[in-house]
Amino acid sequence: MGIGNPAAVPFLIEAIEKPENRNYRGTLIYALSAFNCAGLFSQLFAWAAESGYEATVGALSIIEEQALLPCPAEVPGCEVILSKLQAQGGDLELIQELQAILHGTMR
Repeated sequence: MGIGNPAAVPFLIEAIEKPENRNYRGTLIYALSAFNCAGLFSQLFAWAAESGYEATVGALSIIEEQALLPCPAEVPGCEVILSKLQAQGGDLELIQELQAILHGTMR
């Protein structure tokens, strides 16, 4: 993050996705926030829905600060993620925030 080299982005994404790094996603997503995340909406949305508190906050912050929006092809996959979160009895406030982001009604 401190170096600011965008070549780090694929390596950060790879590290975030590794199951053994699940408890460190928040820190890794924070490092990702220093870069342009255009084109990463689906991944950020999934991390926001499926991760711990720090990673969720970090992913939502990137989406909001960089004003990222889903392309039409991403919406169905994000809807599936949202449905799973609802079925699991996920946090209602998070569900509402993700719905607002997905449907362009962010606060």
